[in-house]
Amino acid sequence: MVVFALIPVKEPGESKTRLSPYLGREERSGLVKAMLSDVLNALDGLVVPLIITSADIEVEGCHILKEEKSQGLTRAVEKGKKYALEHGAEAIIFIPADTPLISKRNIEDIISLGRKHMLIISPARKGGVGIIYKRPPDLLSEHFSSTTFPDIVNIAERRGLKCYIYDSFYVSLDIDKKEDVIEFFHHGKGTATYAFLEKFRHRFISE
Repeated sequence: MVVFALIPVKEPGESKTRLSPYLGREERSGLVKAMLSDVLNALDGLVVPLIITSADIEVEGCHILKEEKSQGLTRAVEKGKKYALEHGAEAIIFIPADTPLISKRNIEDIISLGRKHMLIISPARKGGVGIIYKRPPDLLSEHFSSTTFPDIVNIAERRGLKCYIYDSFYVSLDIDKKEDVIEFFHHGKGTATYAFLEKFRHRFISE
């Protein structure tokens, strides 16, 4: 089965602004690239990665769908879904680019579960959504907000679709705030993101 992973990526230097008291613009850009590296490592050899971005990003082995300018997450995913369908996708997985703890095991789980379930979603810690798996890719549309997770559950119920909840701490931990970075330090050893953030540990954690 051909599965495309949709990974929207904002302009790295304009991302993670809530970390601006601790990381400068170029440093935040480096963080975004490190997290993307970890996500792509988890996907390697399992799915077809598709990056949707308005930034100047080139990654070997990835499909890149360029936007003239960022039009938001919902629009990026819709464009990615259309691209994936045009290129033979039988299923898609939306994966946030800022979830560096995600592993190959998580992706293998999703693909395996996807053989039985047409819709799989994972909750994010802040009320949003992490992974979204859909088979076929146009099974339903979503609007990304702080209530995306319950919104998808409600839409699925109204349409009579069974929705499998994949609840994983490693998928749910995204990095947006200082508290996220501190928690990540407890779990992220061995990742490119950990190696990057380790250089700035003193800015987040008082010795």
